[in-house]
Amino acid sequence: MNYAPVAQWIEHLASDQGVGGSTPLGRAKKILRDSFSINAFNMPESVIWHVYIVKCSDESLYTGITKDINRRISEHNTNNKLGSKYIRSKRPVSLVYSESYISQTEARKREAAIKSWTREYKLKLIKNLTK
Repeated sequence: MNYAPVAQWIEHLASDQGVGGSTPLGRAKKILRDSFSINAFNMPESVIWHVYIVKCSDESLYTGITKDINRRISEHNTNNKLGSKYIRSKRPVSLVYSESYISQTEARKREAAIKSWTREYKLKLIKNLTK
C-alpha cells in the first residue's frame, strides 16, 4: 500500500490551508492512527506494538500484545516466569495472526476487542488473513 497520499493529507491538514488551519498535526496523526493499523510513519520497529493470536497445542486461541513477537512466542513456549500462565500447560504455541499499531493504547484496545469475540469470529479473522 502506498502511504504517500495519506502523508500528504496529514501535511495539508496541519498546514494553514487545511481546514482553515483548525486541525492540528496531532489530531491528523490520531486520525491516521485510528484509520490504519500499520507503520505508516516508518517508525523504528522498537516503537511498534503488535496484537497477536497464537494457537495452542489443544487448539485453543490466546490473544496478547507485545513489542517483539518472536521474543514473546519464545517466552510462551519456553519460559515459565515470562510466558503466560494460561499457555504453560498448552505448549507448544504457534503464531497464527498479528497486527501492528503505532501506540500501545491502540494495541490494547484492539486486544480487548479481539478477546471479547467468540472463537468462531477469531477463526474467521485468521482465515481471512491466510486467503
